[in-house]
Amino acid sequence: MTSEYTSACHTGGRCSGSRRRTATVRKRTLKENTRPKQALFNMVYLLTIACYGSHLPGQDGIVDKHHNIPGTPVLEPNPDLLLAVQSSMRQSPFTLGAEERRIVRDSIAEVCRHKGWGLLATHVRTNHLHVVVRANIRPETILNFLKSYSGRALNTAFPKQQGRIRWARHGSTRYLSTPEAIEAAVKYVLAKQGEKMASYQAPPRTAS
Repeated sequence: MTSEYTSACHTGGRCSGSRRRTATVRKRTLKENTRPKQALFNMVYLLTIACYGSHLPGQDGIVDKHHNIPGTPVLEPNPDLLLAVQSSMRQSPFTLGAEERRIVRDSIAEVCRHKGWGLLATHVRTNHLHVVVRANIRPETILNFLKSYSGRALNTAFPKQQGRIRWARHGSTRYLSTPEAIEAAVKYVLAKQGEKMASYQAPPRTAS
């Protein structure tokens, strides 16, 4: 790459003080722009994905990014908002039967193996799922991969459902920064959801 820094100072000419300072700044900026961004090393997240039409704004008990900590208050119901959202839905609400839940659980395990993420726990319910996962990328990206892999797996198993909207547009993401928070999240996912459905828990680590 030929830059003004190269042409000004490395073609036999002489740089003035001002141009030399400008060249130094540009060279430093170039190095900063080409330096890999710092990775999210071994971050652990609690992710929640709702089925399409199952957790609508305005419903009782709904969470958002400001109300997503287990055991804390959730949003108040808003009937007018709920009615407006329901009237704008393109398809009927989607729910997961026993076979669909198993397929989704297995697809979550598959994408985690493929991407090298550490799946600590998952629980696929009738109208939502929870995942506790260790990874080095943003949780929003993980949500997209989970939706994509599980959607393809369901399309393969149920080809007549091609085009079905299965997942809500976004999802809930929580950073778990301490061992205690991770342990509590795993317990919440596996033991605080009611009747056990399609679930998985990573085996405990053993000393090497």
